[in-house]
Amino acid sequence: MVKFLTFVGLIYYLSLLPGYPTLNKKSTSSVDERESIVQQANIVPLKIGLSDKTEYEQQGKKAMISANNSVSFQEIISIPWDKNSGIPELFVGNAQTSIMTSKVPRRMRAPVSMRVTPWGGIDILAYNPAYSQGVGTKLYHFSPQGKLVSSVEINPPSGVKNGWRIVDFISDQNGNIYLIENYQPASIPQNYLRKLTPQGQPIWERSGAFNSQKLDVNNLEGDFRQLLIDENSIPYLAATQYGGLVVQINAENGSLETYADLREWTGEVFMDGKGKIYYVRYLPEKQTRCWTNYDPTLKKETLVNCDRNLYGLLDTPIGVDRQERGYAANGMSISRIGNDLSILQPNIDNIVLVEGKNTIYTSNFNALENGGEINIHEWKSNSISTREIKLKIPENVIPQGREVGRLTYLDLEGNYYIYAGETPTADGTLIVYSPEGIIKDQQKPAPDIHLHEYRLQGSRSWGVDLEGNIYLPLLGPTGLHVIKINPQ
Repeated sequence: MVKFLTFVGLIYYLSLLPGYPTLNKKSTSSVDERESIVQQANIVPLKIGLSDKTEYEQQGKKAMISANNSVSFQEIISIPWDKNSGIPELFVGNAQTSIMTSKVPRRMRAPVSMRVTPWGGIDILAYNPAYSQGVGTKLYHFSPQGKLVSSVEINPPSGVKNGWRIVDFISDQNGNIYLIENYQPASIPQNYLRKLTPQGQPIWERSGAFNSQKLDVNNLEGDFRQLLIDENSIPYLAATQYGGLVVQINAENGSLETYADLREWTGEVFMDGKGKIYYVRYLPEKQTRCWTNYDPTLKKETLVNCDRNLYGLLDTPIGVDRQERGYAANGMSISRIGNDLSILQPNIDNIVLVEGKNTIYTSNFNALENGGEINIHEWKSNSISTREIKLKIPENVIPQGREVGRLTYLDLEGNYYIYAGETPTADGTLIVYSPEGIIKDQQKPAPDIHLHEYRLQGSRSWGVDLEGNIYLPLLGPTGLHVIKINPQ
């Protein structure tokens, strides 16, 4: 019997993703000492220069354009779907909407969770038990260069997976693993805070009652969703579902000590290598959001930037670099926030690779009065030049009010496969375009689209290192990829 997701079910499904806590937009500040550095944001558009020569070929419009001087793209990790030599492949059939419908949710690859360490390593947690109890849960450690260093299987505290999920994870410079978990072997769910060896063996553990209404850090009672770590491998636990409390974890025995108290604030926090904390502060009197940092040593909060242009961006912060600049995503658009604002990458809906070609394709959808258009950028491995092509989507493919479409994959002949017009009650259409942008075929329903598609995970799963590089998990037909965006 197929079960469909209600609105409540959707929220629960999203809450299973490690590091997913939602931002409380009604938070207020009561910190006594506040230093405000509020400047008018300078909007820096992405600079892509078009050459004088532009070719138009029937339905496809093609242009040679110069490289983007702001960013470059690089595939840094590629690991196959293979339960022995790579990552086991898992599909899920979760509804992607809160609308009640009789349509069976289409299958797609299960997302992974990723953490970028202060020293540049990349940790990937595959197959959180929230999705499947039939596949082992593994944590993969990659070097800053993208080389697989090790993988370790993670087992639940009691060895029984039923009712167990990993909320967040980090690893220190020696490979030791810290986990914050929820576990419900009986009627009362429990929190677990554990430290494991690099081989996955327990060093110590603490437990306490899960409680969404009450916080007692000493007894690990509450709702904990986030772990942090600094350059000295000191771990921290954020208790920011009630107020802005961050506690330091004693790496030797797991005891907890208050590190920073942000008071009347809730949401998601970030940490630079030196232990300074960053977050979004909402100012109700000005009805604006501010990129904010807090120095625990001085017990000082600084409002770095409160420009109104940041309001939408600061709904989804994704990280911070060592220069105290924040990174945020508005949809799939990436921006860097310091005393001013830089748009690093305009909106991208998806990223696609081609087997055997060292080329990256990015796409974004634009709604038109009649139908829509997919803009595709081709990034060469040396980032010297790219090709842009615009593919017109027929009006009959895109229902009114549901103007969506994206590039899903290319074949070896260079044909583009666009999946467009999917709604909560109807499948989308797969449109095949020639390399010149001419429509060759339309298929509805799309045959086995879940087996062939590339799917860029949502911005909640992206990561930022201290140098300001951004990492995007990409689920492909043959394996998992991580794309590194390097701001120039």
